[in-house]
Amino acid sequence: RFVVSPVKISNSITGLSTAKNFAKTFNSNLRNMLVKSNRFALLDRKNSKDLDKEINVIKGSNIRVEELAKLGNKVGADYIIIPSLQKMKRKTIKQKLMGEIITSKEINTDLTISIIDIATSQIIFSDSMNLSQSGGSLTKFSKIISNRLSRKVIDTFFPTKLIAFNNKQITVDQGRSFFDKKSKYSIIKLGARIIDQTTNEFSGRVETIIGKASFQEGTAKQSTLKIEKLEISQEQLSNNGSIIIRPIFASLPSASDIAKAKIKKIKSKNKKMMKKIDKDKDW
Repeated sequence: RFVVSPVKISNSITGLSTAKNFAKTFNSNLRNMLVKSNRFALLDRKNSKDLDKEINVIKGSNIRVEELAKLGNKVGADYIIIPSLQKMKRKTIKQKLMGEIITSKEINTDLTISIIDIATSQIIFSDSMNLSQSGGSLTKFSKIISNRLSRKVIDTFFPTKLIAFNNKQITVDQGRSFFDKKSKYSIIKLGARIIDQTTNEFSGRVETIIGKASFQEGTAKQSTLKIEKLEISQEQLSNNGSIIIRPIFASLPSASDIAKAKIKKIKSKNKKMMKKIDKDKDW
């Protein structure tokens, strides 16, 4: 049973209104993706609202882990997910390319997500994502980040496993909401267990990338992928839980990418115009 806390916004962030809009979309989409995974039981929105009010009463963005754990216990959760927005900057970039001045908007964020075990008040998962994107809306950008972070959370606790294979197709135990046809996915073979030499606790398994796949189709709970590359024979694939799938996150468009795309569009438009002029001359 999980509860997602509101995004903790750093006091160093200027443009608080923009940060709050980003946080609202991020939180909503994060909850949605975790529910769609069919792996977590998220507490209802009423409990989340109660938690929001409690957090606002305490210390805003400077809440201790122990205090958050107590709040999570108060609303009946086993774990609490805490997103923290450390940085958000928006700027306008002007570039001169082939005699044209190209203007684009760029946004940069640094966001961390942590998961606390309420019974022990220990942080059992923490990951951060620093991403920049030029062009596109703030809403779309916040959804990209929440999609990627939710996928990291899910893959850490419940990695997407191969459950069947036939010819060059594999079926996995994760629904279509977590795949898209534009992305690529690593096929990974799990090896020996890793024991932390300091704590003597299990900390994961050796992972070896053995191939690449692309999404074809899926249902709410299963998906089919096409194998594009495989470094072992297909006979060595197994549905015993030792083969998992992870997304390969693509780079987001930079200011240079946006500028080049705009120049390409201008060139295409000019080319069509010249063809029309030449056609008119011939007539």
